[in-house]
Amino acid sequence: MLSDPTVSRHHCAIRVSPRGFQLVDLGSTNGTWLAGFRIDSAYLKPATTFRVGSMSVRFDWLDDEIREELSADDRFGDALGQSPAMRRIFAMAAKVAAADITVLLEARPGRARACSPI
Repeated sequence: MLSDPTVSRHHCAIRVSPRGFQLVDLGSTNGTWLAGFRIDSAYLKPATTFRVGSMSVRFDWLDDEIREELSADDRFGDALGQSPAMRRIFAMAAKVAAADITVLLEARPGRARACSPI
């Protein structure tokens, strides 16, 4: 989270695709800049520096595999789940809950399942 007033609330995103890491401007007011050019989208190489608003950001990735911790709980608020993927989300949600930001959890269509008590 960047506190600079020139950075929009939803400024840009870095997405993983089969072609690599894609930097995408999300309609920001002050733009996302790479190599002196305002961009809508660009693929990033290791150690790339780009600008959001008046802030410079360096992007790099690690060759090592990163393992996220799993929550010991099978729920977070009203969300339920026992799978490792959901418990990973619950662990991350517990950390994010301390920040003053809004987070939306969505399931892919057909993936979410609801169960009634027997």
